[in-house]
Amino acid sequence: MLGKTIKPFVSITLLAMGILILYRFIAGKIPSASGNNTISAPKDAMVPLSHHEVPWVSALGFVAAFMDAVGGGWGPIATPGLILTGDHERCKIVRSVNLVQFFVTIAEVLTFILVLGLEQFRWDMVGALLLGGAVAAPTAAFLCKRMPHRVLGILIGIALMRFNPRTLVLSILR
Repeated sequence: MLGKTIKPFVSITLLAMGILILYRFIAGKIPSASGNNTISAPKDAMVPLSHHEVPWVSALGFVAAFMDAVGGGWGPIATPGLILTGDHERCKIVRSVNLVQFFVTIAEVLTFILVLGLEQFRWDMVGALLLGGAVAAPTAAFLCKRMPHRVLGILIGIALMRFNPRTLVLSILR
């Protein structure tokens, strides 16, 4: 029930993130906090999180994990959220989000097993998803490593803009 209620808001948020990301990587600029000036798009160099960013990124992780547990959405929320934070290399963000997702998923699965029991899982679905993911993950990692960072950013923005309007409309109609 909670997942259905939250779904339209998540779709709107992800659609807005897609627009911002696409603008950022096509125009090469992003709006500043003041609204008037623009700053250059971030370089692809590794920039560690500042002590001011850690609480924000931790909060993003909390929200993304919560959304993942109630209806899916760790990667679609965490990845664009981190891309929009600033000077961090896109492919390293994608890799980092995927690594953390492994541990978030373990925590979620253990919680679901403890609360609901093993009989609540669709094991045929688990197997099919595992098979598809085992093929897709290395392929995506290979492409992410070789794809220019700007192209990767544009594709992420397009993907967010492509899939979220449909999800938004369907979640409102149901």
